[in-house]
This record gives sequence, structure tokens and C-alpha cells, in this order.
Amino acid sequence: MGTDKPVDTGVDHPTDDATVVLNPVDVEEPPAAAGGRSGGRHRAAPSPRNRDRRRRTILIATVASVVALGATAVLVPMAFARLGGDPDSSGRPAPSGSQTPGPSPSPQPSGLVPGPVQTIVDGRFSWALLDRSTGVLTGSSNVSDTVEGAGMMRIWVVADYLRHATEQGGQPEPYRLAQASRAIRNGDDDATQALYEAAGGATQSHRMIPVCALVETEVHDGGWRRTRISAGDSVRLGDCVADGRAAGPKWTKWVLDEMAEVNGEASDKGELTGIGWGIVDGLPPAVTDLGVGFTNGFVRADSQWQVNCLAATDGWVLAVLVSYPDSRKLSYGAGICASVAAELAPPQPVD
Repeated sequence: MGTDKPVDTGVDHPTDDATVVLNPVDVEEPPAAAGGRSGGRHRAAPSPRNRDRRRRTILIATVASVVALGATAVLVPMAFARLGGDPDSSGRPAPSGSQTPGPSPSPQPSGLVPGPVQTIVDGRFSWALLDRSTGVLTGSSNVSDTVEGAGMMRIWVVADYLRHATEQGGQPEPYRLAQASRAIRNGDDDATQALYEAAGGATQSHRMIPVCALVETEVHDGGWRRTRISAGDSVRLGDCVADGRAAGPKWTKWVLDEMAEVNGEASDKGELTGIGWGIVDGLPPAVTDLGVGFTNGFVRADSQWQVNCLAATDGWVLAVLVSYPDSRKLSYGAGICASVAAELAPPQPVD
């Protein structure tokens, strides 16, 4: 399909609402992945160019509006999710013993804090936040609903290709590494497709489910972009990349470093270039200065935009998946991703 093309956009404003409120419960420590987590924690230091760019929160100022409603969010123990428990119709996990309210998390300047999300959306969206230190997955009431993953799935294609090549006893050719870099940094779909085919095509997408312990993902043999994924599985995928299961010990740092240097931005007029926008635009300098790896994807179908945003750090993974009428601009979805991130960011000290 080629690279996700830059779209000349204006900034629209949401009119309808989708609100979530957190209800905390006790959780268990998640089990270690088979063979242990080989990648460990990683901090990708942003370049000065990207650090300055990512401090801007233009989309939030022009797009985000808030309203207080009462929809209930989900807080899912990773241990439960990895065991494949079936959520009930409310979106909460099936009961697994008595549950009592847990303590409120202490805000950390560089972390995100689970809590109410009151962003208004003309359409629908879901979000999930994974605390990587505790395994607690917090999200919207529709956290398990699946959408087309589109370009967000590139990070799996690249990571799995690199791990698979190493497991086969080989070293990726320089041109393959160049393709991998273009896929992550530029959102190059042609480069991603080449790696997808080299790693086995549809079998690569099917590998993602057991390797990353996904519970709601539906693989579509029509291609890697067609895979359907939930917000919950999106953060599980981000964790899988960050902890080394996806790319393996040799290539995890390389993948995360590339994710910290994604090209593109949102201008002060709401114009988007590349795929370097979204969640990162909603984060304060206290977070972005420590390094944030991220990726985005979008697809237009059936008179709808689907915009997917994913970001990961040492401590957390956040995903926001937004669907809305294509009469609005692409920057609208990018702004929703930024707005959700801003709501979950802890209060920052005033100079």
C-alpha cells in the first residue's frame, strides 16, 4: 500500500462524548513470560530535535474538550488477562475471588496515573494503560473491542522479523535493517510488507498471539494491516516489544531506539506529516525527556477514519484507538490521542 501519506488537515472539535471513570480493584503480580523477559527495562533517550518537538501540546489546546459522565472503566490484572479469562457483558473480568478497593496510585512526575478520562469524541474510542511495574491494565469500558490495527501493527512485523532472523542463525542484511528503520520511523508500508513476507507472511501475524499473550486479537489473512486488535491487546503488544519478547535480547534496544525517533509532527495549524504525532503531543516534558517510544497508524474505510496510537516507556504503555466520521480531518483523531494522554499525565510543578 505504500507509506501512510501525510494528510493536510485542519483542526476540528468533538461534539459527542465518551467518558470513562476508574474503579480500582486488587490485582495479582503477573506471571513471567516463558523463558523470562530477556529485554529488561529500556530507556530510549530522545534527540534534542525530537525533545523540543514533543514538548508541544498544540493538538490538545485546539481539540480537547471535557465533560463529566458516568461510564465505568476496567482495571484488569495482567495475570488474569494472560490466562484468557472471559470478561462478562459489562466489560469487567469474570469474578476470581473477593475484590476490595485498592489504594490510589501515587502520582509520579514521569509516569501516567489511571483515572477518569473525559475527552469528548464525535464517534467512539477506547483506551488502555498498562502499568509495567505492577501488571495492572486500566482502560475504558470497551477496552476489549477490536478494530483494524492498520499501521500500528508495524512494530510487531519489524520486531518479529529481527527475532526470527536471529533464531534462524542469521544476521539481517543491511538493506533489511534499512527497511526496518523506514517502517518504524517513517511508517513505510512497502518496507513493512517486505519484512512481513520475509518472515512468513500470515504465519508471522499468528505468532504474535502466543508470543505476546494476546487475548482478543483476530488475525486476518488479508495482510498485517488487517489484523483486528483491542486497546487491551495493544498495550500488551507494546509491553511485548518493550520487554524483549517480540524482538529478542539482541534487537529490543534497537527497536525501542527507532520508536523514539519517529518522524513527523502536528503543526500549529493542525496539519500532520509522517506518523510522529498523537500520544506524544499530550505528554509533559517530565515524561518525554526520559524517552518515549511510539507508533501510530490510520485507515479510512466505510466513511470512517480509524486512528490508532501506541506509546511505551520503562514504566507504562498507553494505547488509544479512535473511530469517527471521515468528514472530520485526520488531525482530529491525533488530537484525541493527545487529549487522553494529557488527562492521564500527573500534574506538573509550576515554575
